[in-house]
Amino acid sequence: MQKSKKALALGMNPSTASHRLVKDILWSKIENELCYRCNKPMTRDTFSIEHKEAWLSSDDPLKSFFDLENITFSHLLCNITAGGQNRIWNTDEERVSHYRKKGNEKRLAEPVEVRQQRRREQYLRTGK
Repeated sequence: MQKSKKALALGMNPSTASHRLVKDILWSKIENELCYRCNKPMTRDTFSIEHKEAWLSSDDPLKSFFDLENITFSHLLCNITAGGQNRIWNTDEERVSHYRKKGNEKRLAEPVEVRQQRRREQYLRTGK
């Protein structure tokens, strides 16, 4: 497949360039460069957008997702490892059902700290 004129001019896919531009603009506007989760300094390459309160489990997910008062910044790694920590289960059965559907029953008894450490190690190893 032939690269578009835009991709050739930018040296990358235009959507990648757009994402980088948005990230540069956001980084230039951040007043407090400390991570919301760990309170340590972030860099342009390590920060991510984070929701203070889990939007998916809120009463109005759409409103919560776009609520700028619910937005903050954190290290990408802190954000990733906090992923399931903010999940709110209405019942213990929901939590059990979630992990069983994923075929991961060992996580039912696994402490959050163990899961977070495993995810940090995986991220550092693979970048995913």
